[in-house]
Amino acid sequence: MRFPFYIARRYLFAKKSRNVINLITGISVVVIAFVTAAMVVVLSAFNGIDALVDDLYSSFDGDIIIGPERGKSIPMDSLDLDAIQALDGYLVHHEVIEENVLLTFGDRQRVAKMKGVPDGYLKATGLDESIFQGSDLLSDEESFRAILGYKVMLELDAGLFSETLQPLIVNAPRMGKKISRSREKAFQSEGIMVGGIFSINMEYDSEYFLVPIDFARDIMDYFGRSTFIEVEVEEDINLEEFQRELTAMLAPGIIATTRYEKNAVIYKANESERLVTILILSFIILIAVFNILASLTMLMLDKQHDLSMLHSMGAPVKTLRRIFFLEGMLISGLGAIIGLGVGILLCYLQDTVGLVRLQGGIVDFYPVIIKLRDVVMVFCIVMAIALAFSWIPVNRMTRSMIVEASDRKR
Repeated sequence: MRFPFYIARRYLFAKKSRNVINLITGISVVVIAFVTAAMVVVLSAFNGIDALVDDLYSSFDGDIIIGPERGKSIPMDSLDLDAIQALDGYLVHHEVIEENVLLTFGDRQRVAKMKGVPDGYLKATGLDESIFQGSDLLSDEESFRAILGYKVMLELDAGLFSETLQPLIVNAPRMGKKISRSREKAFQSEGIMVGGIFSINMEYDSEYFLVPIDFARDIMDYFGRSTFIEVEVEEDINLEEFQRELTAMLAPGIIATTRYEKNAVIYKANESERLVTILILSFIILIAVFNILASLTMLMLDKQHDLSMLHSMGAPVKTLRRIFFLEGMLISGLGAIIGLGVGILLCYLQDTVGLVRLQGGIVDFYPVIIKLRDVVMVFCIVMAIALAFSWIPVNRMTRSMIVEASDRKR
């Protein structure tokens, strides 16, 4: 293998008799480098988006959600909280009451999803960092406070109680009452001060508002019951394994789901977009490989005399074939290495300096995360395509050229 590699390396860097061969070879290296860099950047961008989405959803949804298989709530005495807390990797759990209610502020109304959470919930989940106006305090000794999603606040034309001195009216359906029979008796209403505004993403900002769980339990008559329980686990714990252990100790009719299962559409959409992007860029690499074939064909024509001489000196056809096969792999490898370096450099600059800004986004700069597995995968894709589309053509062309050169000598 040393002799074919030595000759292939010489052919790659040595000056050819025809400048067009150098040009085509250079174009092939540049195209492969460009697409390789693009794949690294795009995959790193997807990693950044995935991490950002996961961070956003993890702040609003627990790692594991314990809820009813049917119905809207579960009795708290049906859960063995001591056994759940004893599970390996358990950190903390939060009781949550969630229900659609009718909000009234002044002369405006709209339906929103009320999420009643305990004290300390916002700091424990990181939601306090999403408060951009007001305070993350949900209650004090004197009163309860609500924290509205940004779009909920806009549609109600609401504001902080300290500015408007006007409470938000929450109209919640009474348990066991049908709206069609008695609209007045089917709802119970309570006022609450608006203490803050949060902004996470369009989905949560337009649907949710947060209240103390005692306020939600009182207005919903959910005494001794919760809509679901959010369980937080340690970062290095396998969620699926923790879920299986937790499910084994739950009563019939109560299930445990991960936040990935709850938001499966979002995560699957990201994976599908990632896969489609990889396929598109791989197709572009395939086109670049055809440039390599053109370069190899012209190189073999240029070095036909060398092929004939080496063959007459005893070099078998297999060795000559390897020379040009390795030539193609060297061109691909050189382009891939340059592309990986450029892609990693661009991602590093984006992460440290911020080359691409996000106007009006959740973060100031487009997030990117470089992962070693992606770098290795991109390199393997480039080399696999080069391997598949170099060996067969080189095999056939080398044999035919050697036969033609031998015939000429005769």
